[in-house]
Amino acid sequence: MKKIQPKSMNHGMAETAKPLEKKMYPMIRLPLDHFPEVKKWEVGEDYVITLHLKQTSMNIGKEPYMNNEAGFEIHGYDLPKEKGGLKKKSKEPRYHEDDMESEE
Repeated sequence: MKKIQPKSMNHGMAETAKPLEKKMYPMIRLPLDHFPEVKKWEVGEDYVITLHLKQTSMNIGKEPYMNNEAGFEIHGYDLPKEKGGLKKKSKEPRYHEDDMESEE
């Protein structure tokens, strides 16, 4: 999976303004009537979802301050079977010794 680097919130601010520490990631909103599984998810956790998209627009500007973006319609989605798309970072080992078969 490709990682996205967050951008500084200082974009478009005057040079004399105090720099902000917060970084922003691109965001999407998922309507709960189309994505009912999301109702069971928890804020602050990481989730994996695969989207089937149809591109509907493309905006590319020549100036760096312009919003360069593409628009999409969501036509479908898939969630990993384990835990409905949840991707939690577990502190417990993935396998327990009792579950491993002896190779002797």
